[in-house]
Amino acid sequence: MEIALLIGLAALPVGVLCWYVYHHDQKAESVGQLLKSFFIGWLTIPIAIILALLIEHLVEIYSGDGLIVSLKIAFLSAAVPEEIAKLFILWLLLRKNKYFDEYYDGIVYAVMVGMGFAFVENVMYLFEHYDTWVSVGLLRALLSVPGHYAFAVLMGFYYSLWHFCEGKQRRRYAVMMLLIPVLLHGTFDAILFGINLDDSGVGVLLGIVFFVFCYKMHKFAKPKIENLKLRDQSRKEDWNMFE
Repeated sequence: MEIALLIGLAALPVGVLCWYVYHHDQKAESVGQLLKSFFIGWLTIPIAIILALLIEHLVEIYSGDGLIVSLKIAFLSAAVPEEIAKLFILWLLLRKNKYFDEYYDGIVYAVMVGMGFAFVENVMYLFEHYDTWVSVGLLRALLSVPGHYAFAVLMGFYYSLWHFCEGKQRRRYAVMMLLIPVLLHGTFDAILFGINLDDSGVGVLLGIVFFVFCYKMHKFAKPKIENLKLRDQSRKEDWNMFE
């Protein structure tokens, strides 16, 4: 029974955010496509682990003082391999997907892949901290899962712009679809690591910085949903003019 509750706690915030994105889709994707994307998102975990091990083999992650090590872990062991893995899976999923026919679909599929990753990561963390799984699960529901959601929204936003763009901006969007999630993810983790390392008043200050950062990050990500919905609406109006 307790195992079922643990998995339920891991799944609840993921399900809420998947539903939120699905609810905003004007031309909803099929449930089958969404489930396929979510379960394929699980593959990002082993890919990210392999990439992280490769990076750690090439770079001395754990050398230096506490701050430098925290930054290297946040970016090179977490943000870079995880976001590369998500983008790779998203590309595999969408490169010949006939259902990817609207701008907003990029966000939908990216969030499903990202939430697939977040769910498996949640389960792994809760089993790792089995004695305190309730408190850990609640913290991850409030912080880590929404963080992965924001990274996915931004990845999907720039992926769609890249996919549908035919001008000079295409190369820029190709860079942004990975760069923006990596920068935000790395900063997110780096601040958290700093809080965990510091047992003085600086930790309190970092906690405030962290919540301000999360607020700004979500404030930056949220309008991207409306942006792509408006682009889709504009395309429909243009098509209607020629009917």
